Amino acid sequence: MIGRIEWVTSSEKLEELYRLRYKVFVEEEAHLPPSPDGRLTDRFDAYPSTRNLAAYVGDSIVAGLRMSLPSVWGMPADEFFDFAPYIPDPLSQCAGGSMLCISRRCRRSRALFTGLLGMFYYWAKSCGLKHVYAVANPERASFFVKSGFRCLTPPFYHEEKRLNCLPVVLSMEVLPDPYRTFVEQRLAAYGPYADFPYQFDVLERQRAANGEPDHQEVTLTKRRG
Repeated sequence: MIGRIEWVTSSEKLEELYRLRYKVFVEEEAHLPPSPDGRLTDRFDAYPSTRNLAAYVGDSIVAGLRMSLPSVWGMPADEFFDFAPYIPDPLSQCAGGSMLCISRRCRRSRALFTGLLGMFYYWAKSCGLKHVYAVANPERASFFVKSGFRCLTPPFYHEEKRLNCLPVVLSMEVLPDPYRTFVEQRLAAYGPYADFPYQFDVLERQRAANGEPDHQEVTLTKRRG
């Protein structure tokens, strides 16, 4: 079964993506409390510096990942932690990642996960950005370390957000495989800023032989209580 990953450009598909976030974070994983409208969105979705990637099987969105580009509005992760003292480059040279969600039925597709992050990193590289940062669920710390991220502090509890948090950062100069190869091959084939969809085999899997967790929500953290 062949899927595709591309940037979301229509309001109709954005609404579908917001409802997928709700399904994953609230209904499937219970990370966040329910809301009456059955959608998950915040102020960053309204900013022109925000882009959303979506993975499709047929016409349905099965995964999403939000990218925040440098702007006066900052990044979603800035609401949890001050990253500036920990990153050698200005935050104006960084991208923010958030709202990574994958439908339970597709969560074991390694190709989907690699393509989703690969497209994110490809665009960051096209923009000349130096780092990617996010606030992660501390339960996923080992996954982030294996994927090239650096944990900036021990986990902490954010009182206002009522979430356990782990600030992490990735240098674009030391991308690990398979993401480095993905970015290099896409740049060689299309050059920078190419919006062409990426096709992937939904059934391509990588089981937990290397100790990685199932690839579910990794940029939102689990709410306490």
